[in-house]
Amino acid sequence: MILTSQRIRILVVMAMLIPATSEASEPQALSIAPLGGRKGTRLEAALRGRSLQGAYAVRFDRAGVTATVERVEELESASDGDPSDKSPKTQKLTLGLRIDPSAGTGRYRLRVVSPQGISGPLAFLVHDLPPVAESNPPSGEASEPQTIPFPCAINGVISRPGERDLYALQAAEGQQLRLELISNPSGTSMGGRAGYRGGFDSVLTLYRPRGSWFDEGRRHRLDYDDKSKANPRPNPLIEARLRQSGLYLLEVGSFYNLGGAEFSYQLRVTPGGPAIPQRPPATANGAEPEPWRERSFSRPLRPDHIRRILARTVEPGNGAGATMEGNGGAPQEAGSDSGPTAYSIIGEREPNDGGGPLPEATLPFLVEGSIDQPGDLDRLVSFRVQPGRKLSFELETPEATLPDFNPRWAVLDEAGRVVLSNVYRRVVRQALSYSKTIEPKTIHTFLRGGAYSLRVRDTTQRNGASDFRYRLLVRPQIPHAGELKVQQDRLNLVPGEAGKLTVTTGQEEGFAGQILLRVEGLPPGVEVLPGTDYRPETPPHLDQGPRERYMPQQGATSIMVVAAEDAPATRMPSILRIRARPVVSGKVGPLLPVGKVHLMVLGGNRRQASANSP
Repeated sequence: MILTSQRIRILVVMAMLIPATSEASEPQALSIAPLGGRKGTRLEAALRGRSLQGAYAVRFDRAGVTATVERVEELESASDGDPSDKSPKTQKLTLGLRIDPSAGTGRYRLRVVSPQGISGPLAFLVHDLPPVAESNPPSGEASEPQTIPFPCAINGVISRPGERDLYALQAAEGQQLRLELISNPSGTSMGGRAGYRGGFDSVLTLYRPRGSWFDEGRRHRLDYDDKSKANPRPNPLIEARLRQSGLYLLEVGSFYNLGGAEFSYQLRVTPGGPAIPQRPPATANGAEPEPWRERSFSRPLRPDHIRRILARTVEPGNGAGATMEGNGGAPQEAGSDSGPTAYSIIGEREPNDGGGPLPEATLPFLVEGSIDQPGDLDRLVSFRVQPGRKLSFELETPEATLPDFNPRWAVLDEAGRVVLSNVYRRVVRQALSYSKTIEPKTIHTFLRGGAYSLRVRDTTQRNGASDFRYRLLVRPQIPHAGELKVQQDRLNLVPGEAGKLTVTTGQEEGFAGQILLRVEGLPPGVEVLPGTDYRPETPPHLDQGPRERYMPQQGATSIMVVAAEDAPATRMPSILRIRARPVVSGKVGPLLPVGKVHLMVLGGNRRQASANSP
């Protein structure tokens, strides 16, 4: 396809003129209550959202759960009588949900389909625990706690500001207790309130009702967790071993004492184990492949990790052939992967915090161990590099992780000086202060050859436990395409209009090639064209530190999706699949999944309908 200068100008203008108000008139799914249900059950759920008039279908991202729209009700505006509030009115959908007995447990994403298009996703949680419905009065803090069985999954709502829901649990001495509070995990804004995305700021507290001489009803707080920490967990979580038999109280609330119909939650009370099982891996029946995660403490370092990285490029290059080195010279255990991409596995051997000799490792290798107690320092291995050698260090924490376990590793030279660590330090606030974070991946070029050693500890040195496990892979760098993401999850197009998709790309470890994009699954009358964006100049940062060591190079591409004037309307959304191919020196690599987008072509002019609405 050849683009003339005139057509390019038209595309640029189309990109700039996409109406900013179109998002407000699109369907918005804000919350669902209850948040989940047990396998093999039928239940009724209330879904709240905006621009859902005439909604006629609900689509789930995988099989096992189905829903029918039974009623659509118009609710009173949440503006509290403020005439300046022009936000769309809220609707309530009554859904009839059926969960198949064979459905897998975990997170299901649902979207509402209406004449205005398709909404963003809401999460619905399928579990195999006995369900409990909240019965606390919506008038604030409950005077008497609601007794619950063990284990169970409690579905509730913080329906009014200041409300605290209280539950009572009888437990035995030595009982292992796991409490996880999941709050409206939708990924959409909470009722239009700024700053509330992916669930409200929920608070979970564990009490023991002891009483005191001054107050017989006084509660003794045993543990507390919320989502306001600097490095929060996805959900408030309390794990405790109870020292005494008797009554324990669980309290659920909002950190900022807010409340409303959209502040729904699910509290899971279990003896242990994962609260939400992970999505099953891709299968031959068309399930989506697991997304590639490059820089995350929770991404698994599998035996075929190096092989998977090589699959994201065209040719090794840049010294990646060093992964062909043999494994020998140290007490090592071979991984299950074999061949030139295998790495050796070395387990820590206690005691290892003294000054004795270290086992020598040959690249590539993976060391694994744990920070068992506060102040534990693991001196692991030594290794040798040649001058100019480029290495990558990837860290995984398979069990406990931030903010509890904050692993810090360091590479020391023969003189005992730290030459490299996973602590990223940079200037913030006009050179008045510094920011430090620990990163899951670090790359480095060793200008000086010789012998180096590796050690690991917790950053604070105040924490340690048997689940403070770590796995650190050291390997030669392989330039490759890193994380590929499409920023939008849906497009609702009126014939004659255009929508924009933005794909961000990570160029890892010096990848200097190109990344081609392909869009599959376009409905009739819809085409894709390259687009350009206007990016204003930004002043340089004062000091970002050695950013290239901890962060990849980032790229972004705009794709314009254009619906012709005569494009037929679609009753159900089409699934656009975006794929990418790396290109190095003119050689084209394999197809890589980027993401999928739900696309609907509407049957009317949305902007005109929005302008005519009161």
